[in-house]
Amino acid sequence: MFAVALVGGGLVARAVGDDRNAGPAVHVVDGAGSARTVELRGLSTAALRHLADRAPSTKEWQEAFALFVVDSPGDDNRRPAVMATYTVAGDRVALTPRFPLTPGVSYRTRLSPAALAGLIGNGELAEGPAREERFTIPSLRLDRTTRVLGVYPTGGRVPANLLRWYIEFSAPMEAGSALEHVRLLDASGREVPQAFLAGGEELWSPDRRRLTLLFDPGRVKRGIRTNLESGAPLIEGRRYRLAIDADWRDGRGAGLASGFDHPFDVGPDDRTSPDPGRWIAAAPGAGTRDALRISLNEPLDHALLGRMLSVADEAGRTVAGHGVPGEGDSTWSFVPDAAWAPGMFAVHTDTTLEDLAGNNVARVFDADVRRHAPAPATRPTRLAFRVR
Repeated sequence: MFAVALVGGGLVARAVGDDRNAGPAVHVVDGAGSARTVELRGLSTAALRHLADRAPSTKEWQEAFALFVVDSPGDDNRRPAVMATYTVAGDRVALTPRFPLTPGVSYRTRLSPAALAGLIGNGELAEGPAREERFTIPSLRLDRTTRVLGVYPTGGRVPANLLRWYIEFSAPMEAGSALEHVRLLDASGREVPQAFLAGGEELWSPDRRRLTLLFDPGRVKRGIRTNLESGAPLIEGRRYRLAIDADWRDGRGAGLASGFDHPFDVGPDDRTSPDPGRWIAAAPGAGTRDALRISLNEPLDHALLGRMLSVADEAGRTVAGHGVPGEGDSTWSFVPDAAWAPGMFAVHTDTTLEDLAGNNVARVFDADVRRHAPAPATRPTRLAFRVR
């Protein structure tokens, strides 16, 4: 027998597949909060011991026992298996999704007796075709409280070779469906097709409150086949809108409080590296905890700017404090933990700090190597200032 049941947490009133002689059965088990595991039960003690000793790879497990999101009633297996960890615990194999299963979403389990028999290797299971069952996590009535806090770059004008957007949310979000809810629209409201990099794992911050959304580098870089065939996603002189719809679910399974639109104009390509030598420091006064303010001459990458600048005193000792981007990421401010002492200080820049087009202090993102080899970084990486 192959069965699927939702058990625990009051999801259903009856569990199935408890008969150990009925063969492997799959159960979806309610855990703490919104956490759920999918468990394979009904294997013999010898089979479980063999699986624990063998420690199959994730790929081997997924060939034998996997979980998928169902796109539609006619789902044709287009989605990859849900990212998960597998553990042999007690009398069962537990599949624990990396992200919680979403209320209102349908899933399907797939059990391949042949692949499972290959992992066990003791002839316990009769080989046969893969068997699948579907289930839906019950919907919850949840208030739509999560909002888009903003997108970066925040300015109304970006270079035509913009490399990425950052989208920040007020609460953790559901992962895996970003490109279903974010669109790039032109001035007439038509969607720019395949503008963003698809495939692979989405780039979320650890708390799933910030998404990094990359333009397809193959369309941004000159001379690449995708660029030659499809063109750049952004065209200089045109106006666009980054549109985020309200149906994007947060980590609880609720939609957003509202959609979010960010209109912007497109300027020329940026193919020069950031130059710390051109930055301007507004020094604070000695004996105060006033902020050091740096004018950066251009907007820089929001996430990198937040962590790739530091302040040191004349002896090279790092000054403890907190630095934050400001004014469209074209300025940076630093507030020390203790009052400034008089003397010389310097802002130190990591050479991997990037501008909006992916050019960093050491190199240009899209150098034309056919004309010249990229020159090594010769620009200063420190900006000195005096506190009086």
